[in-house]
Amino acid sequence: MQPWPIRRLISIMLTALLSAGLGVAAPMTSASASATPKFNSAKFNSASSSAVNKAAFVNCRVRQTPFWPTQMDIWGVGANIGVIARPRHRRTRVPGTPPVSTYGKSVMAWSPSDAAPGSYWGNVLMNAHTWPDGSALGNRMLANLQVGSLIVVSGPRHHLCYRVTKRVVYKPRGKKMMRQYYSWKSRSQLAIVVCSGKRLGPGKWTRRTVWYASPSWG
Repeated sequence: MQPWPIRRLISIMLTALLSAGLGVAAPMTSASASATPKFNSAKFNSASSSAVNKAAFVNCRVRQTPFWPTQMDIWGVGANIGVIARPRHRRTRVPGTPPVSTYGKSVMAWSPSDAAPGSYWGNVLMNAHTWPDGSALGNRMLANLQVGSLIVVSGPRHHLCYRVTKRVVYKPRGKKMMRQYYSWKSRSQLAIVVCSGKRLGPGKWTRRTVWYASPSWG
């Protein structure tokens, strides 16, 4: 009767060893799964991921009221993008652009001479720089901002969600662009323009790309 306890003891020891082995393997599998990126790193940088995360928690069901914008989050492009007021030029009446600097290439300009976010009529005129080295806000928008993307514009006390409805490429200063971009005949929407196409020289590009975005409550 002595061999039985020995065989059982050996069996118990083997079972314990196997269980310990499984206990080590499980966390490794779990860690591998959690390390899988949620977004394609080639398309979404850390800033754009922050914008996606913020968009998931923002309350879009707010009352529409005009406000002075100070920042915006653009899904797929970036979060906490600064918005600066740049009125129209007194002589040319063209909306001002961000400064040509490291700071200026990462912010959005808004024309306070025109409609404000939250207004009921007129285009909210905005613009951003495109740089030849691909490092500016406009470059990221050209690469990632598509129809259906969410944009959240914020001020000190208010915010409003917008959804991109159109992405249009124009000839610079063409009649079609002038009529549509500067329109006051439609309900208020964002109208964001950046230089695009082929660069001919400093500040000179063959095309302009404009995104139109309407207020969204969902």
